[in-house]
Amino acid sequence: MFNERMLLPIVIENLSEDVVRNYAWISGDKNGIHLDPIKAKKAGFPERIVHGMLSMACCSRLFLPWLNNHFFVSKFTTTFRNPLFVGDSFIISGQLLLEDENIVKISFTGKKQNGDLVVTGDAELKKVR
Repeated sequence: MFNERMLLPIVIENLSEDVVRNYAWISGDKNGIHLDPIKAKKAGFPERIVHGMLSMACCSRLFLPWLNNHFFVSKFTTTFRNPLFVGDSFIISGQLLLEDENIVKISFTGKKQNGDLVVTGDAELKKVR
């Protein structure tokens, strides 16, 4: 059930190997924990992990209604709680904490398809003047 302060969730099905490889290429972060299953296991992970900054970028999709309406992100904080693995789905939920003509404040969480918490965070958006 949603109230007027809850944002519609964003569901990203299957953060695929192609998405992770493309992000690695664009960002320059080619660390083996993202691209090589053997290196990921040596680092203590059961699988390759999705880049933290990629998961953060996915969370920013919550802001699109305001970004398309002359707002910009003035503050964006994220705490990484658990890794997101290549092939996982990612469900991002947000709550609108404040909205007026000049500022928007949002808190959000991102979870895996099994409900495990991946990220928590807050964002502040301001109107372009």
